[in-house]
Amino acid sequence: MFNNSHQQARAIEEYELKEQKIDFLKRQEENSKIWEIKLTNGSTFEFRYPRYIADCNFEHYFPKYEIIVFRAQYGEGNGYQILDRRTGKNVGTFGPPQFSPSGQYFICMNDDVEANYSSNGIQLFEFVNNEPELQLQYRMDYGPSRANWIDNGSLHLEVYSSNMIEYRGFVRSYRHYKMNFYETE
Repeated sequence: MFNNSHQQARAIEEYELKEQKIDFLKRQEENSKIWEIKLTNGSTFEFRYPRYIADCNFEHYFPKYEIIVFRAQYGEGNGYQILDRRTGKNVGTFGPPQFSPSGQYFICMNDDVEANYSSNGIQLFEFVNNEPELQLQYRMDYGPSRANWIDNGSLHLEVYSSNMIEYRGFVRSYRHYKMNFYETE
C-alpha cells in the first residue's frame, strides 16, 4: 500500500488528526516544518523540530497527560518527539510512550537490530512538576520488542537478538526479563 515508512507516517497523521478530532494542532502552511500548537493555557506555540529531522508527523495525542507524540523521520531511520501541551517542552525519545498504571512514569523503546538506523533501547521518564524528565536510558544490542507494566515500579520486558542464517534470513531469539526500578537515597 505504501512505498516507504514516511508515506505510512503521513497516512497515520491524516487519520489520527481526524479520528482524535485534533483542533489545537496544525502544520504551518508557509513552512511545513513548523507545527502551530495551541497550549492548554490558550497561547500559541510554534514547534520547530531540529534540522537533522527531515519531517515530524503527528502520531497520537494523550489528553490525560497532555502529551503530543510526533514520529521524527531522519534521512535514514526514525525516532520520536514528545511534546508537553501544557508547557511546549519537547524531548526526543526512542519510541512512543507506554504509561505506568499511575501515569507517573512512562517508558519509550525501539528496536532496529537489523538495519541499525535508529536507536535500540529503552528509556524511563518520570513526570516531575508535571513535565516529562528522562530518568534512565539503556541502549542495547538486543531489540526490545514488548513491554507490559506490572505495577508502577516494574515491568515485563521481551527482547530479541537477530542472526542471519544462510537460506533462512534473519532468525530471532527471544528473552524475557522482569525489570524493577525504584529510587534509592
